[in-house]
Amino acid sequence: MTAAGPITWFASATVLLPLLGAALCFLKGGRFGAAVVLVSCVASAAGAFGLAVALPAGRWAEVPLGGWPAPLGIAWRVDGLSSLFLLTGALISTAVAAFAEPYFQAKGGKALADHFRPHLLMLLAGLNALFLSGDAFNLYVTLEIVSLAAVGLVALDGGRTALMAAMRYLIVAMLGSLAYLLGVALLYGAYGVLDLALLSREIEPGVAPSVALALMTVGLFAKGACFPLHAWLPPAHASAPAPASALLSGLVVKGALYILFRLWVDVFPGALSLDWAAQAVGACGAAAVLWGSLLALRQKRVKPLLAYSTLAQIGYLLMTVPLMLSAADGAAYSGMAFLVVSHAFAKAAMFLAAGSLTYSLGHDRIELIKGTAGWHPVVTFTLAIGGLTLIGLPPSGGFVAKWLLLEAALASGQWWWAVVLLGGSLFAAGYVFRIVSHTLLRNRDRTRRARRLPTRMEVVALLLAVVSSALGLAAAVPLGLLDAAPAEETVAYLSWLPPALILLSSLVPGLIIFLLPEERRRLRTVLNLTGAVVKLVVVGLVLIGVYQGLRFEAAVPFLPGLPLYLRIDALSMLFVTLSASLWLVTTVYAIGYLEGSPHRSRFFGFFSICVTATVGIAMAGNFITFFIFYELLTLSTFPLVVHRGTAKVMRAGYSYLAYSLGGSTALLLGMAWLYALIGTLDFTEAGGTLDAVDVDGNPLPFVLIFILLIGGVGAKAALVPLHGWLPKAMAAPAPVSALLHAVAVVKAGAFGVLRIVYDVFGGTLAQGMGLAAGLAVVAAVTILYGSLRALYQDDLKRRLAYSTVSQVSYIVLGAALLGPVGTIGGLVHLVHQGIMKITLFFCAGNLAETLGIHKVGEMAGVGRRMPWTMAAFSVAALGMIGLPPMAGFVSKWYLGTGALAAGEAWVVAVLLASSLLNAAYFLPILHAAWFRAPPAGAAKGRHEAKSSLLWPTLVTAALTVILGLFASSPVAPLTWAEYIATQEFYP
Repeated sequence: MTAAGPITWFASATVLLPLLGAALCFLKGGRFGAAVVLVSCVASAAGAFGLAVALPAGRWAEVPLGGWPAPLGIAWRVDGLSSLFLLTGALISTAVAAFAEPYFQAKGGKALADHFRPHLLMLLAGLNALFLSGDAFNLYVTLEIVSLAAVGLVALDGGRTALMAAMRYLIVAMLGSLAYLLGVALLYGAYGVLDLALLSREIEPGVAPSVALALMTVGLFAKGACFPLHAWLPPAHASAPAPASALLSGLVVKGALYILFRLWVDVFPGALSLDWAAQAVGACGAAAVLWGSLLALRQKRVKPLLAYSTLAQIGYLLMTVPLMLSAADGAAYSGMAFLVVSHAFAKAAMFLAAGSLTYSLGHDRIELIKGTAGWHPVVTFTLAIGGLTLIGLPPSGGFVAKWLLLEAALASGQWWWAVVLLGGSLFAAGYVFRIVSHTLLRNRDRTRRARRLPTRMEVVALLLAVVSSALGLAAAVPLGLLDAAPAEETVAYLSWLPPALILLSSLVPGLIIFLLPEERRRLRTVLNLTGAVVKLVVVGLVLIGVYQGLRFEAAVPFLPGLPLYLRIDALSMLFVTLSASLWLVTTVYAIGYLEGSPHRSRFFGFFSICVTATVGIAMAGNFITFFIFYELLTLSTFPLVVHRGTAKVMRAGYSYLAYSLGGSTALLLGMAWLYALIGTLDFTEAGGTLDAVDVDGNPLPFVLIFILLIGGVGAKAALVPLHGWLPKAMAAPAPVSALLHAVAVVKAGAFGVLRIVYDVFGGTLAQGMGLAAGLAVVAAVTILYGSLRALYQDDLKRRLAYSTVSQVSYIVLGAALLGPVGTIGGLVHLVHQGIMKITLFFCAGNLAETLGIHKVGEMAGVGRRMPWTMAAFSVAALGMIGLPPMAGFVSKWYLGTGALAAGEAWVVAVLLASSLLNAAYFLPILHAAWFRAPPAGAAKGRHEAKSSLLWPTLVTAALTVILGLFASSPVAPLTWAEYIATQEFYP
């Protein structure tokens, strides 16, 4: 359709205003130039926003320049994709312009800034004209404007290296332009038109269009730094100042790719068979992902690492070409657009953060940025949040993009692109966390000082990174612009309020705590305790409502057919109640444990987000919501594991990430495959989601999906052989160890097993396909293996860690038995094991902090010196063994009787063997502590832990006894587990 007045004016403003601003900046610099560039960028952003609002969803508009329509005139074309790219370019340019002013004042003063501003505006005007152009020759002209402005930005420094890099870029750009122009000439000679819409109707199969497309593709490959014509990109980034690099990576290379997509998707497919050629383009993309990632991992500086990362990310975009040509549902098209936009914001943010490091430290060498998280936490947050998009982790825009591309790959049968997508994400995690982890390392060189950063530089870069993640949370908005909006979800009355309050009661205090200075100890304590108490009160009220049959849920549009869905049922309340209760006591313990230590605001901020993620996992009503909170749990616990910043804890953190992200990759693939087969990821009570699906005809895919899903959650549940991270993570502080073992990580994995077995596959299907039997064997092996390994550990926390490997699999075993009694045993052990294990880790922390005891061999006579701590340890240890009247006895009783009821007598033998092994590694500790004399030279008398460490320990120890003695009371976990089994799993 021909554009109406507002669309014409908005489109013209996005091009003409930056051009006018560039002219004014050439004439006059200084403060006037600084004001002009900001006003021009903001005005362009306003025009782009106006286009996005004025253009009806799913429609396009044509703007004939001068009133002359094609083919006699040149017409601009405005659609959802171009308006989204226009808005992206204008917002990033505005942010870079704001960052550049203080940056260049330090680098070279007025001269560099005066040269930078007109190049920025010329670049913006050229890009905007490119995104609007609907004519092949006009695309060439606008691309040349972009290239020349970018060459000027690369050469901005004026040094020999910068000029050589700029000349190399110019030569490559000119050769690329020549190839593209030859293709345009061939098309014009053959058909006499250059308007893309007319060309798509005129082109016929033949040699001329095939050669033209090949020439134009090669030219755009060179200009877009696509593999193997990418060699100009890394030197250009190495020489260019940080604001220029942000523009190069975030915007410039996207211009050539935009033209490439328009040609391959809108112009040529109607006449040419492009299947094999599209696969070749995708293969170049896959090679770029591999080659760029490998080179990024080898870099010693942040900027070159980010440059090679750009090469890898461009590879993902090339892989969308075969997907867009074969996927009919538009998922690949939406995924491509989302990937371009989210990568643009993330990479611009990360290059600006790299520039901040250079500004502050004088370099960006990765090995020498230790301590940056303490000096410049905002810069570290920027790198981390931007990195989420590069990896494709939720809740970032990169996750949405990769999910859509995975969906398209599996739906079209092109599974090999799914493998590359997931493998590339693991590579990206390697180089992103390499940077972030080095900023968290403790810096012992106290003579080196970091230069103070201007607030504007920190805030601008952080805002860009936040937008890259906010795109994921608000995916419905850009998807709506692309005519791929999620279906609307409605929720009755105020049923959304309880799940929202449960999440916000820890999320809001956590976000505030991040901003607090270290010296605000009292306010931090108040926020921590208030959030924990409020959460516990809300959970108590909701618990009553669920028991009375009320339903609480909340749904927010997210992806097509996949809302973000929170649902509170009886199973979720079991996990939420455990998390909320133990969070309160762990918070009290952590406040005392970390008193006087550095980076407490960072610790408690991530601590609160960790609990938010845990309750989000519990309340997830579908797999996509579960996965988002599951990944948030990984990201929030990693800084807690590496909190001390030593080399040892960093190695433990790397191990944790490797296992967690590997498991997440398997989980994501299983989810995407399941969605491609059945079209839903909802958790369904009483039978499972697959209950209504006929899987008998081809059961193999569902068997493989089950293995992928269980493997994904099994990494966190520490199922053998996916358990290796857990003992290493014991290098973390005691409150973190307690959190990992009792409240959050391993319990999230076990909870995921319950959801998969009962709410996705269902008991009948899992049993009929033999899946439950295989899971029971894995759980039994893990139980025995963990117990055996614990027996030989001298380090106390490692012994407790291997004990966790064993004990958590009782929950998995209960789920695999697929009988009401065995299920009750597994469910109640979810609570009982958490309470007993948190007691043990509290005691281990008390021993380490008070007497410096870390080894089992140092426990002689400890009971005489710390009687209360060792009394609590004894109660929890006896409970782990399974002796009455402790809570552990109740769990094992139900598991044993459930196994007999299900006809699985061998399980009883496993439980007995495990209990004997439990006794073998716990009773020698108790004997040494209570009956052996303290070593010679040990201080005499009592040396009990301080009250803030002791009282949480005694409370959880008392619960171990109370829940065993009064297991059948109406408020006991056993009663709730029976309710879940009878009402939800076996109604």
